[in-house]
Amino acid sequence: MDDPGTGTVSAGTAGLSVRPESSGAVSRPESSGAGAASRPESSGAVSRPGSDVTALKGQRKFQRSWKTKFPWIIYDLEKDAVLCDTCVSAEKQELLSSAGKKEQTYLTLGYKDWRHALANFTRHETSGTHRLAIEQLAASGSKDNPTMVMAAVGKAKEQADARHALRHIFDAVSFLSGQGLPLRRRQEETGHFRRYLAKVAQRDDVLKRWLEKRDHSQQTFTSPELQKAIQRQLSLAVTRGLAEEAARAEFYSIIVDETTDVTQKEQLSICVRFVTDDLDIHELFMGLYETSSTTAEALFNLIKDALVRFQLPLSKLRGQCFDGAANMAGAFSVQSRLKALEPRALFVHCTAHRLNLVVQDTLDGVREVRDPIHEVAKLVTFYRDSPKRQVNLRDAGASTALRPLCPTRWTCREGCLASIIENYVALGDSLEAIADDSSSRSTVASTASGFARLLREFRFFFGVRLAHHVLRLTTPAMRSVQGQSQSLSDNLGLIESLHAAVSGQRDKYDQFWEATVSQAETLGVDEPRNVRQSRPPRRLDDGVPPDHPSTPRDAYRRVYLEVVDRLLVSLDTRYTGGDQQRLLQAETALLTGDAAGVARAAAFFGLEADRAVLHCQMLQDICRQRGVQLASLQDVVTVLRDATVRAILPDSLTYVKLLLTPPATSCSAERSFSLLRRLKTYLRSALIQERLCQAAVLASYPERLDKLDMEEEMRRFVAETPQRTSAFGRW
Repeated sequence: MDDPGTGTVSAGTAGLSVRPESSGAVSRPESSGAGAASRPESSGAVSRPGSDVTALKGQRKFQRSWKTKFPWIIYDLEKDAVLCDTCVSAEKQELLSSAGKKEQTYLTLGYKDWRHALANFTRHETSGTHRLAIEQLAASGSKDNPTMVMAAVGKAKEQADARHALRHIFDAVSFLSGQGLPLRRRQEETGHFRRYLAKVAQRDDVLKRWLEKRDHSQQTFTSPELQKAIQRQLSLAVTRGLAEEAARAEFYSIIVDETTDVTQKEQLSICVRFVTDDLDIHELFMGLYETSSTTAEALFNLIKDALVRFQLPLSKLRGQCFDGAANMAGAFSVQSRLKALEPRALFVHCTAHRLNLVVQDTLDGVREVRDPIHEVAKLVTFYRDSPKRQVNLRDAGASTALRPLCPTRWTCREGCLASIIENYVALGDSLEAIADDSSSRSTVASTASGFARLLREFRFFFGVRLAHHVLRLTTPAMRSVQGQSQSLSDNLGLIESLHAAVSGQRDKYDQFWEATVSQAETLGVDEPRNVRQSRPPRRLDDGVPPDHPSTPRDAYRRVYLEVVDRLLVSLDTRYTGGDQQRLLQAETALLTGDAAGVARAAAFFGLEADRAVLHCQMLQDICRQRGVQLASLQDVVTVLRDATVRAILPDSLTYVKLLLTPPATSCSAERSFSLLRRLKTYLRSALIQERLCQAAVLASYPERLDKLDMEEEMRRFVAETPQRTSAFGRW
């Protein structure tokens, strides 16, 4: 503080250097040693009569406490400004000649913006000029200001150790985030982050000393806030790379799906699909976004805002893939609003979702199949709700555990029905044992008795086996259509093959019946018998005798054929119409060399029709010369993977990109839902949306995290605040 009685500036233990009133150069008291600049006595105060550090009331002024944190500063009383003692000494000895840009503020002019003094002092301390001055003075062995140089060298060593520790901190956050693991637990010391650092510190003395020192410091740089900041930094780097990769593509499509998390909040998953010049297909998960409303307008605005943030213009949008919900696929839905802005953004209803609806329409529409499936769900729940019953089932000879019945994914039910059929005998014995056990509660015993009686009925066994037969037909197709590299034409080809396979099942009822009856006898199921037919009311009886099947075989034939026919009809109705016809017509024109069809497709997509037709004809000629028959779009892709062919047929390349860019399924978005359930659990339900999105992106791309330039990310992170810059320096 100022001493108004004596008019002096007290420098404390560090000492303050001052400028005399009459000289523009830095002047110091005389000291021994030729050629060396003088320094004030370390234990005394520098005093200049009439040169007190004064300020008007309410104004800021120089503070002597700054000297403790920044020992290189010297205060010029005449200019009421601060200079850098280290830089002045180096400049005096002409050691800064290699500096690109010298900071004249700290050499001659003086710094006097006291409002931002600390931040500016920190910036100068880590600047290239200041570090060069320290290095040059230390290398030259200069005796000018040796204490200052030694302190600066010590500071540089401290910052180097801090950067070494910071690299381990970045590695810890990167590894744990890439694995989808929480950084902290209820107790900070037992969290994954601290345990990771402690494990590394056992083999790294520098990190160990730094952590021990930081444990007794106010700025630990291992706090939860810093962990979040690093996670945000890495997430931004990964997202920036994803957006830049998608922006380089000529066209792109979006894949969007929604779900609810463990806290019942709506989460929107957004993915981007694009095709590279090598005709490689990429589908990138871009993040999870919370929405309070699921109306078409709200979702449309959210998607549009996300595309703006990713710097993906709507003019390059060529496809959109959603489920069939009214807010996504209806007349006034998200897809129609996007089409209003970009008519070439073709909408595709997810082919995997449609196949799931096909199976649901089939099995839910036939009573003889629907009822057994619902009974199976109750039976599985009966066992899975009690560990004791599961042990009882294993003791009865069950070879595998009962699989749960997925309530929404119908094509995922094959495993559940297969486990029921495989453990049929063991289930019957277990249920009888539970029903006869005197220690069982009456409700449990009666339920077990009812299930045991149900398992003996042929009607139930036939329904389970028929449902399993249908799922065995459709599940392979469901698994195939979910591939990321699948195009729309590929998936529609799979559906066409499935349709042909199902059609062939109409003539195979006798084979199915014989196998079912034979297996029923082996499992101890009752013999099939006709269902009792009720007479129609007299007011509805027209006198014509009703057609009742005479044998159980004929009765169950009707059920079998009804299931097969419903499956065929649903395949026909679910996979027709929409924008997919435009894509199929464009593909057919390319494969057959139809000039008119290619011209229409080129005109729609904004290509030059004449060039597109010419390049299509040239492609046909090249394929004929090479003996390649173009039977599918994949054949065209194989030909265009040749760099020489792509070079002479750029319009054909663009044409094929347009056919491959629209997504076939929304499975990439649905896969992120599994990640969401793993990240936001009941124990982490308080995870805020920003951190959830960051954690989801990092956990989706651990390989991209490994490829990041961590040194560059560390530099960006340190440069964000003066405190970090002071602790870690610049490099």
